[in-house]
Amino acid sequence: MIALIDGLPLVKFENGSVFAFRREWLQAQLAKAAAEAGYRDWWLADHVAQSVTNYLLAEYDSNVLLATELRRSVGEVLATIGYAEVAQHFTPTRPPREISLVEIAAASGSHELTFFARLREALAVESSEGAVQVTLIHLAPAVKTLLSVKLFTEDCAILRDEIVDFARCYLASQGNINILIR
Repeated sequence: MIALIDGLPLVKFENGSVFAFRREWLQAQLAKAAAEAGYRDWWLADHVAQSVTNYLLAEYDSNVLLATELRRSVGEVLATIGYAEVAQHFTPTRPPREISLVEIAAASGSHELTFFARLREALAVESSEGAVQVTLIHLAPAVKTLLSVKLFTEDCAILRDEIVDFARCYLASQGNINILIR
């Protein structure tokens, strides 16, 4: 058996994508379901998420938790505590992923065309795996790496805007995927 570092299982979706379970993710999913059911700022989201996390740590024996199993189990808990309407809206989605632009830039050398091709590949993977949100991180260091400069210049600002436009246009062409850039 493989022991996971934090003792929590991986969550596997029907499309085959897998990610590490996080209590904060489940809390956000529960809050979203509660809001859709008409409960804004639902105070129980944190408590239910913590209870599920405690169960997974103490009693769940497998290293992989199917998203369908999580949905069923959380739905049963919600129905038991009197929030069946929240359970009806609880459909977990994979958490947003982060793509490190500086890692792509470093792997591309100082070749902008290679950088954009690799960025397109990374975004295509996220799109094919059903991403709802993608966060691009380390934009400024990536730009400086690509241009081989230490200080952020006017040329850096131009390239930064090109990268942002490229990512936004690509993800817009792939459907309803939100993008955050840091």
